[in-house]
Amino acid sequence: MKLIHTFVPNKFDLKNEKDKTIIWKDLMYVQMLSVLLANREYGGISLYTNNTIKKQILDIGVPYSDIDTDILQDTTSDLFCIPKLRIYREIKEPFVHIDTDTLIYNKIDFSKFDSSVVYSHPDIRPPLHKNGDDKLWEIFNNYPSLGDSDSFFKSAKITYLDLFNRLNNDHSEFKLNNIKVGDIPNMNIIIVNDHDNFNKASQMSLDHYIRNKEVIDSTKNGECYIEQLMIHLNMMEISEKYREEVIAKKTFILKDSPFMLDADFGSHLDDLKFPFTMIHNSHKDVEIDETIHINGVLYSRTNEYHEHYGRTTKVNSMEDIIKLFDFDFYGLSHLTFYKWSEIFQAIVIGYIVKNFGEEYVRSIYEYYKTIYPVVYSFPILSKGEKLYQNLTGFKFERIKSLV
Repeated sequence: MKLIHTFVPNKFDLKNEKDKTIIWKDLMYVQMLSVLLANREYGGISLYTNNTIKKQILDIGVPYSDIDTDILQDTTSDLFCIPKLRIYREIKEPFVHIDTDTLIYNKIDFSKFDSSVVYSHPDIRPPLHKNGDDKLWEIFNNYPSLGDSDSFFKSAKITYLDLFNRLNNDHSEFKLNNIKVGDIPNMNIIIVNDHDNFNKASQMSLDHYIRNKEVIDSTKNGECYIEQLMIHLNMMEISEKYREEVIAKKTFILKDSPFMLDADFGSHLDDLKFPFTMIHNSHKDVEIDETIHINGVLYSRTNEYHEHYGRTTKVNSMEDIIKLFDFDFYGLSHLTFYKWSEIFQAIVIGYIVKNFGEEYVRSIYEYYKTIYPVVYSFPILSKGEKLYQNLTGFKFERIKSLV
């Protein structure tokens, strides 16, 4: 199946007009690793973007199999999901789309998933309860019964339900009667087998966005609403087979997010405090004891952790960060906003150097070392680069020989 990335700068990247010509360095390291892993595990990955970003990708040397600019060349949007939807509606063959911050360390056999569309995991799920009571799940899936007391309910309300209710006059009777929060997918991975109906569902979502652009653009998490909720509801409405697959719970790879952080940090991720715990879900079956040390890092296998399923990795100190430079996150990671943390930036850089070679890291550094201080007044070294350099002694700037 065709494996693809999509990227065009959006409102989260843009501080002013000149920023439309660049992918930020922090994002580029993660995107580079995503591509390198995809090449290793699948033999290649394609990019859909515009000519400006294509030039940056080529100048840095990110090894995409091919880069298509025909569809997105004139795309401008305030929402990061809109370029993706325009790609979703155009591809006339089965395909797999992954976000540029999705890292597949161990191959997922996409061919074994034969449902119309399969996604990474449910985007929002209720807390786990050790007594196995299903009552909360039933309430959670019943839209009119949602309350405000639980953080999960609040997340569902803010991300999806407030906007859905605000735009209820633009929804069909079917959608109004069939929204279930627990079925809404996280689309950091999408396996599309029924591309015909997925094309149609994506166009319907775009039409809904265009009719309500001002409201959606000005609402928190409008991207999640227009992509993850509306494409799903459109598929439910137009495909009986998809509806049956959703009911049968056949539309997810994982039961929970592939990567979460249980940690104490302040207003931004650079305030991360040790020790912290990483929580993992993956397709990779790792048989280990309840607790085990691998390369000096403590790993635990557990069926549940706080309110989530998953295995856990405890990180006690900066010395443990060095040990993670060859860690495969149990086969899969979706970094989301954690990618901005200097710690995870250093881990990404370390994995690239150790597994693919330092030249990929140096090519990124060399590209930005003039642009960042001259155009944007940013330091030559990012916080993640500084941390990696301090931990390892690696020098991003080569010392030129006098000979």
